[in-house]
Amino acid sequence: MVISMEEMIILNRELITQSTFLHWLLVIVIVVAFIYQFNWFVKSDNERVRRVLDFCSLILLIGFICLWVYKPLHKQIERIEVIGYFEDFQKTIENRGYEVVERRGDIVVLEREYE
Repeated sequence: MVISMEEMIILNRELITQSTFLHWLLVIVIVVAFIYQFNWFVKSDNERVRRVLDFCSLILLIGFICLWVYKPLHKQIERIEVIGYFEDFQKTIENRGYEVVERRGDIVVLEREYE
C-alpha cells in the first residue's frame, strides 16, 4: 500500500526564511557606501569628490535593486511535522525533496530547502 504525502496527517507546517552571507555582505556594502557618500558630501565640493559620490550612488542603486527587486538572496526552508511511519517512507520523502530532521515517537519532522 502506497500513501502519498497528501494522505499523511500534517500536524504543523511552517516556512522559514533565512538570510544568506551574500545578503548581509550586500547590506553592509550599501551602508558603508551611504556613510562614505554622506561624509564626503559634507567635507568638500571638488571634482574628485563628485566622482566618488557618483560611484557610491551607483553602488547604492545596484544594491537596492538587488535587495528589493531581485530577491534570491534568501533561502526558504519548509518544515512540516507529520504523524506516521509507513512502508517506503524514507524513499517517498526523499523523492519529494524532504529530509528527516527529528523523530519524536510517531511524529516525524521533515525539512525541505528552497533557493
